[in-house]
Amino acid sequence: MRLPTSLLVVALLHAATASAGVPPELAAAALEGGMSREEVQQAATEPVAGIYEAESKGRQITVLGLAMIPASPEKIAADLLKRNGLLKSEALRQIGVFSNPPKMSDLAEYRMPESDLETLADCELGDCKFKLGKEGVAIAQQIDWSKPDAYDRVNDLMKQGMLELAQDYQERGSEALVVARDKEEPQSFAEGSERLTAQLGLSKKLVPTLRGHLLHYPKTGIPGARDRILWMVRNYGYRPVTSLVHSIIHQPEQGAPATLIALKTLYANHYFHARQRLIGLWADSEDPNATWIGYSDRLLFDGDVGSIKRRMLQAGILKNGTQRLKVLRAQYE
Repeated sequence: MRLPTSLLVVALLHAATASAGVPPELAAAALEGGMSREEVQQAATEPVAGIYEAESKGRQITVLGLAMIPASPEKIAADLLKRNGLLKSEALRQIGVFSNPPKMSDLAEYRMPESDLETLADCELGDCKFKLGKEGVAIAQQIDWSKPDAYDRVNDLMKQGMLELAQDYQERGSEALVVARDKEEPQSFAEGSERLTAQLGLSKKLVPTLRGHLLHYPKTGIPGARDRILWMVRNYGYRPVTSLVHSIIHQPEQGAPATLIALKTLYANHYFHARQRLIGLWADSEDPNATWIGYSDRLLFDGDVGSIKRRMLQAGILKNGTQRLKVLRAQYE
């Protein structure tokens, strides 16, 4: 007789937690996300990460990661939030944080990857390798690419666009997000983000509140939570990606997880139509000086997952997530 899914998860959950201090809520989320019982148990000694959900003929993948870190949740949260530790990895090339309200000096260190000049020079409405709205495509077509100051001008225009998006998002939320016109069919970052936000998991207790805040910011708020807008440049192995991200850090006064961090991509100039990351820190159910980290990364690509470029990106994203968990664990061993 085949067990109902809910009973099967309960049975696996009991087996997965019997020999490790993994918190039941996190173990359940990992099993429901596609991890095996053996992988959950393995995470007690070494980080585990993989692509557990993928639309073979679609555009979405989900990366899940799980690791046990030999330090308390309070210690890890303090260290990570102090130095943006959850964002740093080999793939990260540049990063900055916007003030409230955002100002141009927040982007003083941003330098557009030079490879983006080539993609912008050939940009047309519906046929561009750089994600721009209709107005952005028109501006790109007006630039004289033969002039020696072309890079500086484009770099300044990019910074101005990023600043205006950050300012507009703080005032209007997702209504401010770009409708990309790089392909024949327009792609709305707001619609893509809404799709992924509806799928958020990890913590059944806290995620509904977080989901509402992500969808309705800035009209909503979470008491004690910290909202920030960041800009960054990452290289996953093909072409560097410049992105803007809304970061929410929530540390409830009681209950689990001890810390929940959401990262909503507001804009990415290549490949991604939307991206949502969720990181949770749970105290080990047996050892208060040990922490379990659950990591979920949902990505909606702008093209089929099965294409060669998207496969390369998947490999780079998975490597980046795995390496991040391994480095974090090694820091406390």
